Amino acid sequence: MYIDRNKKYALVLEGGGARGAYQVGVWKALDELGIKYEAVSGTSVGALNGAMMAMRDLDLALKIWNSITFSKVMDVNDEGMRELCKGNFRPQMLGIYFDKLKSIIKSRGVSTKPLRDMLERMADEERIRNSDVNLYFTAYCTTDKKGYELDAKELPKGKLHDMLLASSCLPIFQRLSSDGKEYLDGGFFDTLPIHALVSRGYKNIIVVRLFGFGVVRRTKIPKDVNIITLKPSKKLCSVINFDTQISRDNIELGYNDTMKFFEGKIIG
Repeated sequence: MYIDRNKKYALVLEGGGARGAYQVGVWKALDELGIKYEAVSGTSVGALNGAMMAMRDLDLALKIWNSITFSKVMDVNDEGMRELCKGNFRPQMLGIYFDKLKSIIKSRGVSTKPLRDMLERMADEERIRNSDVNLYFTAYCTTDKKGYELDAKELPKGKLHDMLLASSCLPIFQRLSSDGKEYLDGGFFDTLPIHALVSRGYKNIIVVRLFGFGVVRRTKIPKDVNIITLKPSKKLCSVINFDTQISRDNIELGYNDTMKFFEGKIIG
């Protein structure tokens, strides 16, 4: 499978929470290889990374993922979450987690205010609306009991941040409420949104897998559509493991996997 520098590609970014750092490594490699893109379709973390791809701001994406922590995404204690993800649970931690668990139950999920704050800083709605890159992403509405494919440029003004957060609402998070409706992670509708691109006529598509949770919507691929699939060469971290060093390792893995995959396969 060859890739042509003279063509423009559309990217599919799968949902996968903390594994999303891998996608930024892929993006860095594609940028260095001179591979151009004109559209991005993402779910959950793929939608957030897609927003930065729509802005063509790789430096911002690298800055965010190279310094990510649990508490920058959700209202939790970094040290405690790091120990939990390692499987280390000490009796003296019980008091802290009992109080936190009560708060989470009362609030119907972990607060994602830190993620919203970060999203509002990183996703410039005007830049995305005026970009030469089209951004599509999915969200699942629990009120309507149906999923949606959203076009960032067609959303009502002022709603982009809400809907990006809705797409990224993992099951442990508080559900996003907007205009009287509640939303849950787009992975409940389509965690690998190839359909959003195929249905809009894109012919050259690069799919970046993360193998997170969610439904993969069946999409009939026309014969004239070319799909290149990039996959991690190693098992990635838990979808909630927002550890800084693991994130940096996943960026490096995505970069190296992409460089290796396309070695000797680039024309144009």
